[in-house]
Amino acid sequence: MKRIIGLYGKAKCGKTTTLKNLIQKLAIATQRTVTINPNGDMFGVFNYKNKIICVATQGDWKGAVKQNCDFFVNQNCDIAFSATRTRGGSCNVLKALAATHTINIEWEAKAQEGNKNLQSNVNQQQADDLFNMI
Repeated sequence: MKRIIGLYGKAKCGKTTTLKNLIQKLAIATQRTVTINPNGDMFGVFNYKNKIICVATQGDWKGAVKQNCDFFVNQNCDIAFSATRTRGGSCNVLKALAATHTINIEWEAKAQEGNKNLQSNVNQQQADDLFNMI
């Protein structure tokens, strides 16, 4: 693993939606279909720009982030994207994964919009920004 990008923010601020948008962008770019689990979570693995990119939307709590990290390791990805909270257990799980691979985490704050009607635009724009980080 070469990079870990942690999308952090408070609960219900659009982290999962943003990561799902990123998965959709990668699916289009790589002409792959994406499977959605019955609970709505997505785990995407993409070969893009000669890198294995993994995105997990399982959640931002410690147990979910641990499962995301296990998924990243099992896929032997180059770049991993996961949601996380602003501090605490989920951040510590990502930090442990980064330490194992001797890399730094790139922390990205979840962009917010006070107007709920505009939040979907913000989520899509941030997914575009994450996509451009690859």
